[in-house]
Parts: sequence; C-alpha cells; structure tokens
Amino acid sequence: MRIQILLWLGVVVLLISSLGAFPQTAAGKNVTSDQSASTATQTDYLGNFQFRNLGPAVAGGRITAVVGVPNHPEIYYAGSAAGGVFKSEDGATTWRYISSQIPVPSVGAMAIAPSNPNLIWVGTGESNLRNDISPGHGVFFSPDAGASWRSMGLEDVGQIANIVVSPANPETVFVAAFGHAWAPNAERGVFRSTDGGRTWKKVLYVDDKTGASDLVMDPANPMILYAGMWQAQRYPWMMISGGNGSGIYRSTDGGETWQKLSAGLPKPPVGRVGLAVAPSNPKHVYALVESKEGVLWDSSDYGEHWTKVSDNYLLNARPFYFSHLFVAPNDENRIYFLSFDIVLSTDGGKTARIIGRGVHPDHHALWIDAHDPNRLIEGNDGGVYTSWNGGQTWQFRDSLPIEQFYSVALDDRVPYNICGGLQDNSGWCGPSHTFSRGPIPNNEWWTTVGGDGQYVVPGLNASKVIYSDSQDGEIEVLDREAGKPQHIRPYLQNQGDMPISELKYRFNWTAPIAVSSTNDKDVYLGANVLFHSSDAGEHWTAISPDLTRNDKSKQVVTGGDILKDLSSAENYDTILAISLSPLDPKVIWVGTDDGNIQVTQDGGQHWSNVAANIAQLPQWGRVRQIEASPTTGGAAYVAIDFHENDDHRPFVFKTRDFGRSWTSINHGLPNQSTHVVREDPNRRGLLVLGTETGLFYSPDEGEHWTALKSGFPPTPVYDLKFEKRKHDLVIGTHGRGLFVLDDISPLEQLSAEVQNSDLHLFEAPPAHLTSMFSRYGRSGGWSAPNRPAGVLINYYVKQSIESRKNADGQPTMPPVKIVITAPDG
Repeated sequence: MRIQILLWLGVVVLLISSLGAFPQTAAGKNVTSDQSASTATQTDYLGNFQFRNLGPAVAGGRITAVVGVPNHPEIYYAGSAAGGVFKSEDGATTWRYISSQIPVPSVGAMAIAPSNPNLIWVGTGESNLRNDISPGHGVFFSPDAGASWRSMGLEDVGQIANIVVSPANPETVFVAAFGHAWAPNAERGVFRSTDGGRTWKKVLYVDDKTGASDLVMDPANPMILYAGMWQAQRYPWMMISGGNGSGIYRSTDGGETWQKLSAGLPKPPVGRVGLAVAPSNPKHVYALVESKEGVLWDSSDYGEHWTKVSDNYLLNARPFYFSHLFVAPNDENRIYFLSFDIVLSTDGGKTARIIGRGVHPDHHALWIDAHDPNRLIEGNDGGVYTSWNGGQTWQFRDSLPIEQFYSVALDDRVPYNICGGLQDNSGWCGPSHTFSRGPIPNNEWWTTVGGDGQYVVPGLNASKVIYSDSQDGEIEVLDREAGKPQHIRPYLQNQGDMPISELKYRFNWTAPIAVSSTNDKDVYLGANVLFHSSDAGEHWTAISPDLTRNDKSKQVVTGGDILKDLSSAENYDTILAISLSPLDPKVIWVGTDDGNIQVTQDGGQHWSNVAANIAQLPQWGRVRQIEASPTTGGAAYVAIDFHENDDHRPFVFKTRDFGRSWTSINHGLPNQSTHVVREDPNRRGLLVLGTETGLFYSPDEGEHWTALKSGFPPTPVYDLKFEKRKHDLVIGTHGRGLFVLDDISPLEQLSAEVQNSDLHLFEAPPAHLTSMFSRYGRSGGWSAPNRPAGVLINYYVKQSIESRKNADGQPTMPPVKIVITAPDG
C-alpha cells in the first residue's frame, strides 16, 4: 500500500562550525532528509542544484561524426547533431560527455591527428542540411584527448563538413566549411592552417552560395587533396540543393591552388558531392554526385578522367542528407556507402547490397580502423553502432543520451511520466523517477508512436489515453492499458497526393497536439486551421479559419531542380503551437511557422491575429511554443525563433491584454535563438526560457535574466514544463534528451527578505512515504539518475561557512549539520 503523507519539520537546528566570506548571491544547498549539507560556493542561486539527465539513451539520436584510435579498440569518440562530443574508453559500452567547454552543441566533423592521437579537432555545425540543424561556431582543438578544449577561430563559417589533419605535420589542418545554411555568406569553402589553427587562409572559394561538402587527402601524398563544392541553401519553406557552383576540385600543392575537374563528370547543375580515395591505391578516387546523370563516378588517374560507375539510387537515396562513402584501407574495390541503409560494394560500386538490416536507417558517419579493417564504428539517426566483422553484424550502443525531443508533456500519476516525440526515433513515455533503489534503466521507457515522433500528450486525471503524432500530423490515440492504437488524423490527403498549395489542410512536420486538463476526450490538433474533437478523435471540427498567412508562393515542392524531396519537413503556413488557458477553457492561443499569433476568447468562434501588435517584429518568424499564463488572465508569453532567416537574436515578449499590446522582455539575453518561454504555475512572474544553447530564468516577468546552469549542457531547448505538485522543472532538449531539476521551490520562495536574511529554511513540499524495492540487471551501458529519496531540505545562508579541519587540513565535521526532531521537540 502506497501512502501519501506530509512531513512537517518541527525543529530544524543548523550547527555552523565557522564563518567566512560568502558571495551575496549564494545558493541554498539541496540535500535529502538523511544527508548532511556541504558548503555552497557557486554564485548562482541554483548553483548547488543539479539537473538529472534522463535520456532515454535507448531511444537514440543523430550522430554526425565518429572516430577511433587505430590499435586501441577501447577508445572511440562520437559527435552528435546537437548534443556535443562523447568519449568511450571501454569499446563503446559507456560514454562520457567531454565537450562542456565548447559553447555550441552541434558537431559537423571530428579528426584525430594521425601522428598523435591526443590531438583532436572538432568542427561545429552539422552539414547534413535537414530542417532541424543547429548552427556552428567554428573550430575547437583539444591537445589532451578531450580533457580540455580551446577555440581555434572560423566562428562564422556556419556548418563544417570535414576536417583533415596532415599525417606529415599535425600543424597543417584543413577545414571544409559549407557556410551558413540559411543565407549566403562569404566565410565558406576550404580553409588551411599551417600553424596549428592560430591563423587560417581561405584557399578554395567559389561564391557566397557554394560551400564545401567534403574534403579528402591522398593518404600517400598530403600535397594532393580533393574537395567537393556544393551550392545549396535552406529557407523556412524549402530546401534548394544544386546549381552551377557545385563540383569537384583538386589541389596538388597542399591546397595552395585548385583545379576544377570535369572530364567525364556530369554536367551542371549538380548538387552535393561526397569523395573517397582508396588507401591501397591512391590513384583510385570515387565520387558520389547529386546529378540527373547518375550516382557514382570513379577515376583511376588522380581525378584527371572520370567514368560513371552506377546510377543505383540505393547508394545515395537522399543526396542532401547523405552523400558519404568510405573505401576499405586494404581493398580499393570494397566501398561502404552511407545512405538510407548501409550499403556495401565489393566490386568498386558496380553492384551493391544492403548490410546490417535491422540497423537504424539514415547514415552519416563511419570510421574504419586502418590496422584492422574489420573494426568499424558507425553513426546514424539512431545513434552509434559498432562491428567487429566488417559490417556483417552490428551492435547498437544504447548508452548515449543524445535524444532530439520536439516537445514534452507530463501526466499526473505518481511518479509522474514524461512523454515526448523524437526526431526519427518515435514517441516515448517514461518515469520521471521510480521507487526502486538505484538508477532508472533504459527498459523503463516505452514507445507510443513510430516514425519521427513529434507530440506525445497523455490525458490527465489518471487517464489511460495518450495522443501522439509523427510527422505531418499523423495522429494516433493509444489506450495505454489495452495497448491499442487508433489512427485519427482528420484529413487523409498529404503532399504525396498533390502539391501542398492545393491541399485543403496543411500540417507541419511538427503538428501540435493539446488536450484539455479536465477531459481527456477533448483534444486539439493544429494544421493550417485548428481542429477540435470532443470524442477522442472519432470526429473532428475545424474551429477556425486558416490562421496562417497562406502565402502560396511558399507552399512549393522542395529539393531543387535535380531531385525533389517530399518528406513534409518543409510544409509551410501551418500551426506550430497551441496553448489552452488553464484559467479559462474558452481562451486558446495559436502560433504559426510563418509568424502569426492568434487568440480566441470564445472557444474558436472569433480569432484575432495579434502578431502585428508587436512593435518592430521581423517577418516570417517561427512561433514554436506559446504560453497562456497559468496565473494571470489575458496574459501570455511567447518566444519567436528567426534562425531560419539567419537571424540569431532573441525575441521574447509578454502581453497582459490578450495581445492588444506587447512588451519585449529580451533585455540582457545573448544572441541566441529563442524557442520556448513558460511561467511557473506556483509563482507568478517566474519564467524559464529555452534557447538554442541553453536555459535562462527570470524571477520578475522577464525584467532580468540569469543563465540557468546547474550542470545543464549547451544544447537546444525546444520545450519545457513545470510539474506543479513536485515543483519540478522538466526540460526537453533537441540534442541531449530530457532533464529534470527536482524541486525548484526555493527559487519560487526566494524574495528580497530571504536574500537579506543571514539564514533561511525554505518550506519543504509534500513528499511520499513509499516502500522501496531493488532492481537487478541493467540495460546497456546507460542508466539515468533517480530522484533523491526522502524530503529535499533547502536552505539559504548569506555568509561563508567552512568545515572545521584537523591538523592535517582534513574536514572533521560538515560545515552545516541538520537535525530533525518531532513536532513536540
């Protein structure tokens, strides 16, 4: 029997051993009821609090770069799309996050100096130009195998495709930079440093719309290099790949001069280029070329003449997203192609077959041990896989917390569950904590929908219903007890049936779902109109007109002139956010991907577009989330993202009058795109903001902002929620999975009076007395930290408290001792 009880602290005595200087912004220490406190030294009020990273690592996430160390099968490095760099020292069983000193989370390329495995280079900014890429901020270098990092410049090159370190001289480094994904810019092409990154020279440049997609070096002659150049650009509503600027270039003088190669290659326009040189015969060069004339070409004379080898679509299913190939170090005809599948050819690309069926699709990175060609590590949209037999079999390494959440929702069970959708990795639910002793294993998590998970929203009041959707509004309702899903999309046609401009209803890649807090059959789904169902999706009604700008010029077929890409990822003029007011069920806020903010005060009968009331707001921003205030009627908060317009400034606003007027609340924020801002339901005006690289909080409705660290890594924050009963803060990141900050009630209770006091004990929230159990066994190498057992006791001290020490300088007692007595003393 589980009993909920309130634990009242009758008398709490704090024995202070000594006093000393203490920062005025000292944090209260967070300890459990059976722990002694230790001295706080951080200057942030939440400095002694620590986020718990829940993963779930079993769900996977996109890997963009992998490297290993020859003859050291225990050492691997993995770079992720938006979660930073990880290192394994036990053969990929467990991983350690090592890039906290790199301020941006997106990894485009990694390289280890062939002459010294301690010298590691990381190029930030993923170069696989899908719709959710995170921008880079230059090149970083570690002289000590990832223990420390320093910036080496090239901050404005955007996305980095590859890094090559000369085997003859580790001071000579080449960087292949695509440039900005969302706009033309001059800082792109191939860059070279001959002094270890202290200075750089742009050695290959075509124009401000064409960047480098690949760069390889002749392994026998470091003076010979080949570069793939790619003309491409993303827009909020489409992707254009290909043009006259694309092509293959060669340098025979160490990058000083370059020659464009053409003999036998496809005629323009061409798109992305992937390159590989056969280590066992460097004369033999391969090229994947996005073209209408074929797929694979090769040259047997250092690129002087080329021959088409194959037009097999299997080798490069989506060139803008793949275009990677690798030649075995001991066999010039054995080629691994990374496409939708891992594809192997043993005859130089003439024929090929899929290997590794059952491995997660969409492949981006591969490393082959030059001394043991059977040892492989591979990265894809699902994470890291390793093989010890040349790709005959693969093992999924489910121990990397790099999940890319689009949204987060909570139920009201005990413990409460956290749900959300993951980029290319389904929709998931799992516990915020468990009643078992020890950590939370991978197998506590379960899927609700397949595909690219977007929203997963459970009903409240102990409901058994969960609503989930994958891309393009493919919504299902799941009975969690019966395990029975039902497809309930209100409109069956999609872009595969006709151009999106001709569809009656358009759904975003991330179509939002909202569920009433009082009736789990009352559900809303965003398209270009707002759909509502009062019977769990059996029947739907459009309760709005088209709430978007409905600009037909932006409802186009995407991909470019060479190949089309009809994935729905660029669907435009659609609803991206829904917020149901917890104070008035007739008040609904809607945000769109084209910059509209709509509000109804009568349940959808009448709508007002209030975005125009925001002074000097740029056009075509993305309203990823909007927050109807949980404390104040008529109030709302919104963060608007303009990074797809190549504008990374913060745009955060509040209104108190249903959008008739707005106040900017971005003062003091850094130049980072903003994705979500929400208000704490337990304290009016306490806001938390998620940006492209982190978190900020404000205790005064956005007048002042403070970076929220507490062990939180640089990573995009796409959504966040407050758990009202436990006073928890739940963060959904698009690169490092889920995070929970347990019991932020001290921040909610913080006031000027508390800050001016010498000592303050914060009121403890209710806790549960439970029967703990032990769980044996583990799933993979990852397990998430559990919530601390017992009551969390938080206090604030204004002055320094130091431990009493013995003659050897060792502490003899904690600086603060907490004694808990019964109510009668």
